[in-house]
Amino acid sequence: MDLVGNLVASGELTAHRALGDDLYCHQPFCEQVLAQGCAFLFVCLPGSHALLYEWIADFERTAEVPTLVRTRWTGKQRLTDTYRWLNDLPLRDGEEALHVGWCELTTSDAEGNVLYHNAWASSQPISAANVIAVVAAGRSRWKIENENNNTLKAKGYSFEHNYGHGKRHLANLLASLTLLAFLAHTVLEPAKPPPTGRAAAPGRQI
Repeated sequence: MDLVGNLVASGELTAHRALGDDLYCHQPFCEQVLAQGCAFLFVCLPGSHALLYEWIADFERTAEVPTLVRTRWTGKQRLTDTYRWLNDLPLRDGEEALHVGWCELTTSDAEGNVLYHNAWASSQPISAANVIAVVAAGRSRWKIENENNNTLKAKGYSFEHNYGHGKRHLANLLASLTLLAFLAHTVLEPAKPPPTGRAAAPGRQI
């Protein structure tokens, strides 16, 4: 299975947009995603994209990085979300470099302590009108992992990394059977009768 196929299988290719961590944010793979007619939104870190962040630093020196600040109340504390973005940045060196949009979110508390920080590269332009939605999409990958992948690993399906150690087609067979079981349980979940009398036993029961 190729890398794009892995994103589809893991649920990280949604609404024609591929989501992924910094591992995927390199030009050959981004070009594969675009060739499939999809957009991408990948985590983009300074350590692996030195040239792109040099461009960002140049814009910072001339105060040309657009910024949007929003405050919100969580019920316990007031947080400040600072969004920054730029467009048409080279993903790598060279004349054939793919140009991407870039955005960043920094969340801090009332004392100025940074509680969250991350940045993404996008195949689609970023503006004040969509930066909040773009960041929300980038962060939704963790929701996918928590509600899908972690369920497969920790809720009785025993989906393990060691499936990749099988010979020939064993790894794909075990992974496919596990995904089919999860699909069947998900489809049948609404048909499960509500528990009556005593508390329901732990685990899925169809």
